[in-house]
Amino acid sequence: MNTLALRKSLLRWTILVMFAAAATATADSPSAAGRWSGAIELPGQSLAVDIQLASPAGDAWTGTIDIPAQGARALALTGFRIERSAVRFSISGIPGDPTFEGAMSADGSTISGQLRQAGQQYPFRLSRMESPTTPSGGRTAEVALTKKLPSRLFDPAFLKALAGQYELVDTPSLALEVSLEGSALLVRVGDRPLYRLDPYRETEFQFRELPGYGIRFAVDANGSVDEILFLEPDGAARATRKK
Repeated sequence: MNTLALRKSLLRWTILVMFAAAATATADSPSAAGRWSGAIELPGQSLAVDIQLASPAGDAWTGTIDIPAQGARALALTGFRIERSAVRFSISGIPGDPTFEGAMSADGSTISGQLRQAGQQYPFRLSRMESPTTPSGGRTAEVALTKKLPSRLFDPAFLKALAGQYELVDTPSLALEVSLEGSALLVRVGDRPLYRLDPYRETEFQFRELPGYGIRFAVDANGSVDEILFLEPDGAARATRKK
């Protein structure tokens, strides 16, 4: 098998195995996997952060952090130690080895602790980001930490333009179908079940059942979409709309 054929085969295998694992996974206790939004309390200011954690291979954790005020996006996280409620990870390649050490609440809704960097420590608090269509259950303080999403991500007319049939460029036989049900986008990859997409940012949505995975739509000036990116923690696969 040549290199290109092998790469296509591996891509197809990875995506299908990912969905199969998600379909059979069970969770007896809250998992740290997901999107988290909150702030680090520095002297005189709060530094907002947006963190993504995923464990697509069981205990092998991956993640990224966005720090909007510093123009930092998708910085890699490393040094994971996640056991029961204890959560620890570091920002890779940053001087002072900034490391988050905290504990997750019993209901899995928050992570609180200390950020340690170059001998200093600063308190932080993260809240699990919820879908805007999910009742907050009175957790007002947590919702206040969640970033405001563009209104068009909830506009049925805009969402309708995103729906359609797409095929992966490297694996044309593997189709992605994006459909609109009410005000929610759903996606099917190959012959797997339907999965819900949650709005994330700009033209990007993420799989509710698969933290760390998502779809970014390439929307042109006329509001049309001819291409999407299937996002994974370690890369992306391009797909084009079927004509």
